[in-house]
Amino acid sequence: MFGNFFKNVKISSKLWGLTGILLLFLLILGGSSYLLITQIIHDSHEFAVEAKYNEKIIEIELGHLQWANEIEKLFVENKKNLTFNLTMNNVPLANFCQVMKLRSWQSYPQT
Repeated sequence: MFGNFFKNVKISSKLWGLTGILLLFLLILGGSSYLLITQIIHDSHEFAVEAKYNEKIIEIELGHLQWANEIEKLFVENKKNLTFNLTMNNVPLANFCQVMKLRSWQSYPQT
C-alpha cells in the first residue's frame, strides 16, 4: 500500500517531505536542548546560593565550637565564671543575622 504511494510521488516532493521532517526533528531537538540547558543553569544557580548559605552556617558552627571549648575550659580549669561578649561584631550568629536581614537578634540585650 505505502510502496505504491511513494512510487507514484515525484522525487522533488519526496525530498521536500524529507527536508520538512528533518527540520521538524531539528526544532524538537533545539527546543528540548534549550529547556534542558535552562534547567541546568537554574539548578547551578540554586546550588551556588545554597553553597554560600552553607558557608555561613559553617562559620556559625565554628563560633559555637569555640564557645563550647570555652565552656569546657571553664570546667576543666575550675574557673568561677565565664566571660563572654555579645556585641554584634564578634558573634558569628549576629553577623549571619545581619547578612540574612534578620533583625530578631537586636531584640536581645547586648553587653
